[in-house]
Amino acid sequence: MSARAGGWGRVWALFGPLMIALIVGNLQGIADIFWLGRFVGVDGVAVATVVFPVVVLGAQVAVGVSNATAILCSRAVGANDDVHMAKVVATGSAVSLLVAVVLTLGVFASAPALAASLNTPPELMDATVSFLRIQCFSFVPLFLYYQLSAVFRAQGDAMFQLWGLVAAVVLNVGLVPVFIVGLGPVPSLGTLGAAAANVVAYLLVLLGALLVLRRQGRMAFGRRRDLNLGTIREMTVVGLASTLQVISPALSGVLLMGLVNKHGVGVVGAFGVASKVEAIMLVPALAMKMTVTALTGNAFGAGQPRIAWQHLRRGAVLC
Repeated sequence: MSARAGGWGRVWALFGPLMIALIVGNLQGIADIFWLGRFVGVDGVAVATVVFPVVVLGAQVAVGVSNATAILCSRAVGANDDVHMAKVVATGSAVSLLVAVVLTLGVFASAPALAASLNTPPELMDATVSFLRIQCFSFVPLFLYYQLSAVFRAQGDAMFQLWGLVAAVVLNVGLVPVFIVGLGPVPSLGTLGAAAANVVAYLLVLLGALLVLRRQGRMAFGRRRDLNLGTIREMTVVGLASTLQVISPALSGVLLMGLVNKHGVGVVGAFGVASKVEAIMLVPALAMKMTVTALTGNAFGAGQPRIAWQHLRRGAVLC
């Protein structure tokens, strides 16, 4: 992908699909609330609402880690440096997997403490802890899919992320009621069915993506021999700043949830519905951030800082 080509066309080619993808991704949380409200009631909606900020925080860590991959890959693409690209893909995949596993184990072990720190109403405590412990297993497929999306995005392809999130939402909408009420060999899990459905949906999307890439003869996560300690240091510098930036709003959401929980189950449920709408309102800014990151990385990698500033100005105008 040339750093010079396209102008506004290149911005829209990334920004449009990314914005649609992120809006579609947020529909998954709305679907959870819809089915829980329909089949379980306000308690089910309240449990999902209490857990939501923690899930968002984990997802934002995934975004931060994948952004490090996207930034370094976009520079390599701009510089036509296939060797460095291979190192970033392999190292980024290993780092994403490691962070996801550590986060999963941490949330699973600390679920009771997390639920208590959020001032979870006593009547929701057991269900919230169980929901957290199931939901945290979605982190590994989520991190790995974001890693794949970052590599494609750095090469100017935003459709990979879009189709994956569309598939995840379609699967989630279909699976949540099945896991809540039970169907055939699937037992009735009640509120916990939403968490189980989320995990299964992300796993299926990741497996589907890997099958498609294998059919195309494309290597998903790089080669082990391309793992590189220097690239890990580079990713840490870039990824730490990126992760701190994206998790700040998520941390505020966790703190706000602790305050809302003090007012009872009904208020928690109402807040859950409102927060899903708010999340969609933030989508354009996040989509533009991903777009500008990829395009400026390409330009700097190609030694064209003037082009990078042009993309930055276009992003500011659209925002």
